Amino acid sequence: MNNYKKVEIDGETYIKLVDSWVDSMYITPPTTVLRKLLETEFAGIDIAAIEIKRLKAMISESKNAECYPMCLKFVDELIKRSLLSRDISEVTYCIPIKTACLRKINQPEDAIRFCEDMQRTHGKDILTIASLTSLAAAYCDIDEWDLALKTANRAYAMQGGGVGYTNELSMVFKRIEANTKK
Repeated sequence: MNNYKKVEIDGETYIKLVDSWVDSMYITPPTTVLRKLLETEFAGIDIAAIEIKRLKAMISESKNAECYPMCLKFVDELIKRSLLSRDISEVTYCIPIKTACLRKINQPEDAIRFCEDMQRTHGKDILTIASLTSLAAAYCDIDEWDLALKTANRAYAMQGGGVGYTNELSMVFKRIEANTKK
């Protein structure tokens, strides 16, 4: 029995080996093709019936392929299930993913509102360093520099100080600094 999937798009055959799509030369296709492949693969799937492990893989695949609306659909399903089962660790896992996806589709206000709702419902500890970093970036997106700095400082304190100059939090700090210099 074959353990791979085949899909033809624009005259090219793509094969999914384990969790990665490749073309006939075993090269990973460009993001635009990956989106089409995932849309084809996941079309008609009843996400409510998918096991959590597979749902998390679909979240990862769709986010990596920049299929943000699809990823949001999967993340929302995982959040819904996690809240029903009271698995707050899964909710915590989903928050930075959802926030990042909302930002990528130019909805930073929705990302902020989502994080605020999560904090209001589950307490401040629901937001991790990754969540706070993405939230700070969302504040930057809407030119709320004071809130961005306050949120970034909270993430910085949680991580215990500096961990390098090229991580996402450092990039947020640089963005804040570049836009608040007098």
